[in-house]
Amino acid sequence: MNKSVLQWGLSYIIPMLIAQMDVETSRKFVDDLIDVLERYTDKTALEAAVDHVREVIGIPDDIGGDED
Repeated sequence: MNKSVLQWGLSYIIPMLIAQMDVETSRKFVDDLIDVLERYTDKTALEAAVDHVREVIGIPDDIGGDED
């Protein structure tokens, strides 16, 4: 998947959708989105996209992700 297309989607479309959701729905949506991205993108693009969407919508790095 083209990194710039992925970042565009995460930068503009996804935050607009998330803004319309309640907190629990938005958390589930982001978790599901990350699961899909993990399946269909290489790890470098995924990490860049996740970092970018966290920055755009203001999610701190220590929230979400894998539970150890």
